[in-house]
Amino acid sequence: MGGALARPFADEVPRVFRKNSDDEEFLAFVAKDPLQYHGVPLAWAAALERWNERIEGLAPSDAEVLVIQGTDDTTVDWEHNLDIVRRLLPRATLEVLDGARHHLANESAAIRERVFELIRGRLERDQG
Repeated sequence: MGGALARPFADEVPRVFRKNSDDEEFLAFVAKDPLQYHGVPLAWAAALERWNERIEGLAPSDAEVLVIQGTDDTTVDWEHNLDIVRRLLPRATLEVLDGARHHLANESAAIRERVFELIRGRLERDQG
Protein backbone atom coordinates (compact mmCIF):
# COMPACT_ATOMS: atom_id res chain seq x y z
CA MET A 1 0.00 0.00 0.00
CA GLY A 2 1.26 3.51 -0.82
CA GLY A 3 0.74 4.63 2.76
CA ALA A 4 3.67 2.50 3.87
CA LEU A 5 5.97 4.60 1.69
CA ALA A 6 4.65 7.88 3.10
CA ARG A 7 4.59 6.81 6.77
CA PRO A 8 8.17 7.90 7.58
CA PHE A 9 7.40 11.38 6.24
CA ALA A 10 3.79 12.11 7.19
CA ASP A 11 1.00 10.97 9.49
CA GLU A 12 -1.72 11.69 6.94
CA VAL A 13 -2.38 12.58 3.32
CA PRO A 14 -4.84 15.20 2.04
CA ARG A 15 -8.39 14.00 1.52
CA VAL A 16 -9.70 14.34 -2.02
CA PHE A 17 -13.39 15.19 -2.22
CA ARG A 18 -14.82 13.39 -5.24
CA LYS A 19 -18.19 13.61 -6.96
CA ASN A 20 -19.70 10.62 -5.17
CA SER A 21 -23.34 11.74 -5.41
CA ASP A 22 -25.52 13.27 -8.10
CA ASP A 23 -27.03 15.61 -5.50
CA GLU A 24 -25.04 18.81 -6.10
CA GLU A 25 -26.53 20.49 -3.02
CA PHE A 26 -25.32 17.62 -0.84
CA LEU A 27 -21.83 17.75 -2.36
CA ALA A 28 -21.63 21.51 -1.76
CA PHE A 29 -22.71 20.94 1.85
CA VAL A 30 -20.03 18.30 2.41
CA ALA A 31 -17.34 20.50 0.87
CA LYS A 32 -18.19 23.36 3.27
CA ASP A 33 -19.00 21.25 6.34
CA PRO A 34 -16.54 22.25 9.09
CA LEU A 35 -16.90 18.80 10.64
CA GLN A 36 -15.49 17.07 7.55
CA TYR A 37 -11.89 16.02 8.05
CA HIS A 38 -9.59 17.18 5.27
CA GLY A 39 -6.94 14.51 5.72
CA VAL A 40 -6.74 10.73 5.69
CA PRO A 41 -4.62 9.40 8.56
CA LEU A 42 -2.19 6.77 7.34
CA ALA A 43 -3.07 4.75 10.44
CA TRP A 44 -6.66 4.61 9.11
CA ALA A 45 -5.43 3.29 5.76
CA ALA A 46 -3.37 0.61 7.54
CA ALA A 47 -6.39 -0.35 9.67
CA LEU A 48 -8.53 -0.62 6.53
CA GLU A 49 -5.99 -2.96 4.98
CA ARG A 50 -6.04 -5.17 8.11
CA TRP A 51 -9.87 -5.09 8.12
CA ASN A 52 -10.01 -6.18 4.48
CA GLU A 53 -7.68 -9.11 5.16
CA ARG A 54 -9.76 -10.13 8.19
CA ILE A 55 -13.11 -9.89 6.35
CA GLU A 56 -11.89 -11.91 3.39
CA GLY A 57 -10.83 -14.69 5.75
CA LEU A 58 -14.19 -15.09 7.50
CA ALA A 59 -16.48 -18.08 7.13
CA PRO A 60 -19.82 -17.64 5.35
CA SER A 61 -22.91 -16.64 7.33
CA ASP A 62 -26.57 -17.61 6.92
CA ALA A 63 -27.66 -14.03 7.64
CA GLU A 64 -30.28 -12.65 5.25
CA VAL A 65 -29.25 -9.07 4.60
CA LEU A 66 -30.08 -6.48 1.98
CA VAL A 67 -27.11 -4.99 0.14
CA ILE A 68 -27.72 -1.96 -2.08
CA GLN A 69 -24.88 -0.87 -4.35
CA GLY A 70 -24.57 1.70 -7.11
CA THR A 71 -22.81 0.99 -10.39
CA ASP A 72 -21.20 4.45 -10.45
CA ASP A 73 -19.63 4.20 -6.98
CA THR A 74 -15.97 5.18 -7.32
CA THR A 75 -15.32 5.40 -3.57
CA VAL A 76 -15.06 1.65 -3.04
CA ASP A 77 -14.17 -1.29 -5.27
CA TRP A 78 -17.79 -2.36 -5.31
CA GLU A 79 -17.47 -5.19 -7.83
CA HIS A 80 -14.76 -6.84 -5.72
CA ASN A 81 -16.79 -6.18 -2.58
CA LEU A 82 -19.90 -7.82 -4.06
CA ASP A 83 -17.85 -10.93 -4.83
CA ILE A 84 -16.92 -11.05 -1.14
CA VAL A 85 -20.54 -10.42 -0.09
CA ARG A 86 -21.71 -13.27 -2.34
CA ARG A 87 -19.19 -15.62 -0.75
CA LEU A 88 -19.68 -14.51 2.87
CA LEU A 89 -23.45 -13.89 2.73
CA PRO A 90 -24.86 -16.37 0.22
CA ARG A 91 -28.44 -15.61 1.36
CA ALA A 92 -28.04 -11.84 0.88
CA THR A 93 -30.32 -9.94 -1.45
CA LEU A 94 -28.13 -7.85 -3.74
CA GLU A 95 -29.69 -4.79 -5.37
CA VAL A 96 -27.37 -3.07 -7.85
CA LEU A 97 -28.68 0.34 -8.91
CA ASP A 98 -27.59 1.51 -12.31
CA GLY A 99 -26.09 5.00 -12.20
CA ALA A 100 -26.07 5.30 -8.40
CA ARG A 101 -22.93 6.54 -6.68
CA HIS A 102 -21.60 6.12 -3.14
CA HIS A 103 -23.97 8.26 -1.06
CA LEU A 104 -27.19 6.40 -1.77
CA ALA A 105 -29.26 8.35 0.78
CA ASN A 106 -28.02 11.60 -0.78
CA GLU A 107 -28.47 10.79 -4.43
CA SER A 108 -30.82 12.12 -7.07
CA ALA A 109 -34.48 12.00 -6.08
CA ALA A 110 -35.20 8.96 -8.29
CA ILE A 111 -32.31 6.91 -6.92
CA ARG A 112 -32.98 7.99 -3.35
CA GLU A 113 -36.64 6.94 -3.67
CA ARG A 114 -35.62 3.53 -5.07
CA VAL A 115 -33.21 3.04 -2.13
CA PHE A 116 -35.91 3.91 0.41
CA GLU A 117 -38.40 1.69 -1.43
CA LEU A 118 -36.01 -1.26 -1.17
CA ILE A 119 -35.41 -0.60 2.53
CA ARG A 120 -39.15 -0.22 3.26
CA GLY A 121 -39.86 -3.44 1.38
CA ARG A 122 -37.24 -5.32 3.36
CA LEU A 123 -38.49 -3.94 6.69
CA GLU A 124 -42.09 -4.84 5.83
CA ARG A 125 -41.02 -8.34 4.78
CA ASP A 126 -39.07 -8.87 7.99
CA GLN A 127 -41.87 -7.51 10.21
CA GLY A 128 -44.63 -9.44 8.42
